[in-house]
Amino acid sequence: MHKATIAMAAMVFATGCHGKFKRAAPYLDTATVQTVTTGGPYVDLGNIYVVPGTGSEQGDLLVSIAATAVNISQDVKSINQTERIAQAVDLNGINTSMTEGLAHGLAGGPPFAYVGPGGEADATLQMEVLSYGLFVPALGAPGEFTYSVRASVFDNSGDRVYRNTMTCTVGAGNPDAAAVVFGVVNNVKQLERMTDDEINEAFDNMAYYCGQQFAVTMRRHAS
Repeated sequence: MHKATIAMAAMVFATGCHGKFKRAAPYLDTATVQTVTTGGPYVDLGNIYVVPGTGSEQGDLLVSIAATAVNISQDVKSINQTERIAQAVDLNGINTSMTEGLAHGLAGGPPFAYVGPGGEADATLQMEVLSYGLFVPALGAPGEFTYSVRASVFDNSGDRVYRNTMTCTVGAGNPDAAAVVFGVVNNVKQLERMTDDEINEAFDNMAYYCGQQFAVTMRRHAS
């Protein structure tokens, strides 16, 4: 499923203190992974932001009215495409792909080696997908695909040694497997032309990639 090499620019943001994880990591040689999606998709196709100063009060008013009309249209399109993505994306597929990405990223460790389902491990890594979708910061700007997750690590005694919220952001304009599927995705007409299978494939590929990036982030926090 993931034979293509995905080389995407991404930023992974992490917050919180990880001293407990650093102390526990040397004693956690292996971990299983559980991934679940609890949040839904979102689409924000961007708005026009108007700065007053066209030279006349009437001119500013006309620009403001036009911008409001465009923004209302964009908001309606965003809602429609959010519903479309919700119907197209297979959540079980996302969960599986993110777990596979984490497994590839963790490999033999650090912070711990990945153990497949049913195997004995020193810890359990729980990945909760809080949201996924498309964000366009302003009308006409390049879109960004995002996954937001809450990661928790529990040792076998049930003690939580790690908890962190991370976001993986992938630029839409990059010439890679997922971006090629989407094309110019901030153009709603292009998105409307995509089949459900194409939409699902893109989010599936991104889940795998982001899983790898989350593993890298956790490795940094454990060191």
